[in-house]
Amino acid sequence: QGLEFWAFVALAGLFGPFLGRLFIMYSLRGLRAAHSALLLLLAPVLAFVIGFVVQGSVPSGLELAGALIILAGVSLPLLARLRRTRPLS
Repeated sequence: QGLEFWAFVALAGLFGPFLGRLFIMYSLRGLRAAHSALLLLLAPVLAFVIGFVVQGSVPSGLELAGALIILAGVSLPLLARLRRTRPLS
């Protein structure tokens, strides 16, 4: 394999697992672990958005349904917490 191939392998290793985990650990300083875990569930949804914007790939109906389920699963606990912390006027 050429040097260019190994440079891409090194960049993928750096930007994939290393920076991802670094940002997760950094977020735990300011967020509760439960909220950080909920936000991590958004990764597949964001992958769809990036794939659509960058590569023009259109997700199937089943994939969109899964994304909606994930968004609902992340939104409901966060909205419930907001309602508990802010009284209705």
